[in-house]
Amino acid sequence: PCVVSWYTASMRFQASVERLSAALGSTRRMLAVAKLDTEGHKDRFVAAVSHELRSPLASIIELVDYVLSGSCGEVNQRAEKRLSSIKLSSMHVHDVISDILDLEAFRSERFTLCRDTCHIEDVCSKAVQRARPLLHAGVHLHLDVPQAGSVHQLIPDVRADPARLEKMLVNLLGSAARVTVEGSVTLRVR
Repeated sequence: PCVVSWYTASMRFQASVERLSAALGSTRRMLAVAKLDTEGHKDRFVAAVSHELRSPLASIIELVDYVLSGSCGEVNQRAEKRLSSIKLSSMHVHDVISDILDLEAFRSERFTLCRDTCHIEDVCSKAVQRARPLLHAGVHLHLDVPQAGSVHQLIPDVRADPARLEKMLVNLLGSAARVTVEGSVTLRVR
């Protein structure tokens, strides 16, 4: 019978544990490199999406502004309404792409807010204008903000990131617009 001493068995076991630890360390290093490589591909993809989609949208918005300014001649009311709708829809798609990029920045801890003092009525008014193209036909969108001399106090300025606040309101109004097939949607500020 083969008798292995306790010492020999423990040495063999220790050698096996060391080989396993070395293999595990090597595997961890390989996974870390693969993760970095994957994140690099993801970053390049997000950058490509940003450039390939946002740039043409910005051009569309600029072109519509140019035509609406009258630089190409007089624009009739019907064309002006359609061009305004194109502009607002393009801005919405641009914002969706920006949201994707913001989400990625948030996940990678590169997300920043640009806090500034802003007039809430102006932010809400812009959000309502940008949300109008999202409404079903026949649905109306209203902004209800207290006016000077009303029972409610005037809304004070707030310290926030106006662009992000506007985006948030457009998203909320867009959600309301999707589920409202008749009647109206009201953004009420108090």
